[in-house]
Amino acid sequence: MKTLLTTIIITLISVSCRAQGITEEEKAWLVENIKQNMVFVEGGTFMMGDQGYIDENGYQRWFSDLGNARPAHPVTLTSYSICKYEVSYKEYDLYTKEKGLEPIYSRFLGYECREGDNAAVGMTWLEALDFCKWLSEITGLPINLPTNSQ
Repeated sequence: MKTLLTTIIITLISVSCRAQGITEEEKAWLVENIKQNMVFVEGGTFMMGDQGYIDENGYQRWFSDLGNARPAHPVTLTSYSICKYEVSYKEYDLYTKEKGLEPIYSRFLGYECREGDNAAVGMTWLEALDFCKWLSEITGLPINLPTNSQ
């Protein structure tokens, strides 16, 4: 009985250890998928912020209550690439599997929302940033969260 119990425990530990990490096929799929979905955005200058308007009494009025959105100001961006689709649960799940992290649905959402191609939601800003850093490592591309201007 003790030998059987030891065998079961060793099997569970080895299955648990194998569950950490992704296969080379999964990694290759993710890298190819990310690279195919990147679109190039030509850099340039544009006006960003609240242009506001002059009311009937000649006073400056703003469309936004956010002070950092006004006044409109020129912003210049260098060229960059951005993924044309939001990150899917399928893609983000490979990251959590590789890093041995808890899937995001168990912390934030009901399971029924987690179809593989649906946009992944529920991670914190820092978790999203860590995902981007990891994608940079495995793709060799400079991947980051988009800035407010982008």
